[in-house]
Amino acid sequence: MIDGSTTKGFAEPSQASLYAQHLKLYSANCFDVAEACNGFIRSLNLAYLIFNSSKTMKDNYILLINNE
Repeated sequence: MIDGSTTKGFAEPSQASLYAQHLKLYSANCFDVAEACNGFIRSLNLAYLIFNSSKTMKDNYILLINNE
């Protein structure tokens, strides 16, 4: 789970981990991309690279979150 939004209520824990907890995705890897307006594009690029870098990712999902 990757959160690429600029709205940060606090620094720790990551916003993505809070969304994962709310969705009951307890084993999800989560991180935020804090890069102002380009955060969603950077998140999308990272998700693409992660998804295509491993053959084991073919059976998994990546959830991108962006809110302003």
